[in-house]
Amino acid sequence: MVNFKAAYRYRTNGPEAAEAAWTEYWTTGRNACGSWKAAVDYLKSRSYEGIVCMPAEYSDEPNVETYTAEDLAYLKGLFGG
Repeated sequence: MVNFKAAYRYRTNGPEAAEAAWTEYWTTGRNACGSWKAAVDYLKSRSYEGIVCMPAEYSDEPNVETYTAEDLAYLKGLFGG
């Protein structure tokens, strides 16, 4: 199974802190730190036919349904569907 997610990590304390503290901001696939296109290209090059999972986790709660629909369409397009 391949799991597509999209998040950024933000440091929540200063550079002089004894230990770094982080928080995540969940965003859309097109805005991810990692390239969904590069991942799909790799899977296609390996003739991958397994399960593709896209758990919808977004920090912008009011837009979850919109972002989910956009990400599904984006991912389908990358796979040529």
